[in-house]
Amino acid sequence: MGRTSQSFFTFAERVIQDKKLNGAVGTYNNFRGTIAKIKRYTKDRDLILDEITVHWLKNYEMYLRSECQNKTNTIHKELKIIRRIINEAISEEILPYEKNPFCATN
Repeated sequence: MGRTSQSFFTFAERVIQDKKLNGAVGTYNNFRGTIAKIKRYTKDRDLILDEITVHWLKNYEMYLRSECQNKTNTIHKELKIIRRIINEAISEEILPYEKNPFCATN
């Protein structure tokens, strides 16, 4: 499969709205906060799903640690939310499994 041109933010917004509709308010709020941080990191530039690579995740983790002064548990929570969105995209066949940065071998 080639490049996936689906916007991460558009897809994530749909996933977030599903959480809200299902009454998962805490999860909704956590997802919303994570997406806001990613938007700050990308300086509001649209992010395509398959741009999220192992390299991108490592850079984002460094950003969270240095710029946001986040500790390990917060960083883990942020990455877990990104992983959930990526897994949802894979299950909906929007992103091929091979593009999952959380399953990549380093």
